[in-house]
Amino acid sequence: MKSGYASSLGSVESNGDVSAQGSGAIYGNATPGPAKKFTGNFTVSGTTAPAKTSIAVPAYEYTPVGTAKGSYSGSATLTAGTYRYTSFSMKATDALTLQGDVTIYVDGSIELAGQASIKLASGAKLSLNQGSGTLSIAGGGVVNASQKPANLQINTATSSAVKVEGTSAFYGTVLAPDAPFTRDGTADFFGAIVAKSATLVGTGWMHYDSSLAGGGAPTFKVALVRGW
Repeated sequence: MKSGYASSLGSVESNGDVSAQGSGAIYGNATPGPAKKFTGNFTVSGTTAPAKTSIAVPAYEYTPVGTAKGSYSGSATLTAGTYRYTSFSMKATDALTLQGDVTIYVDGSIELAGQASIKLASGAKLSLNQGSGTLSIAGGGVVNASQKPANLQINTATSSAVKVEGTSAFYGTVLAPDAPFTRDGTADFFGAIVAKSATLVGTGWMHYDSSLAGGGAPTFKVALVRGW
């Protein structure tokens, strides 16, 4: 979590150990689970004491709406509405532009590769919901024009790998309580994560946007069911 922004309080919580290797800093607490420990070379501005109780993370239930239209691929523009697909694949220079409030359900795997990108137009919102399979966002990533993390929500019930990479800064939230989460690359991440485990590598930093607190205390948590 990087300083120099409007809010520099970024905490990490886990039910397991918290390991922060390499050079870096956490501007907040690094809280391992009960009887667990913090290890690593990061500077931590807050406490590294273990939590007294475990994190209770409710499972995400995938409840799609409508009938799936088959697999999504290629380039398109989707306007406000609800869409459902059996799987979702974008490659090469595919570009998906979203306008208005868009909800997408994907029963199976989600993949963005090559230079493919999802672009949220100014003011657009996306709720991307997945039932099972792997979830990999790489390539051009998801470009959130408003730069408001609340406008991009990724929710998945999968227990398979969830990866968010790409060359563009990510402004959004990821809810993957049963999945191992990986964030890699040079681009920064603005938002929140809930995952079974998390691996944060590369040179990109993680930041909190106080709007996610709904006007409450400006604290950002990477909440993990196991460990980081």
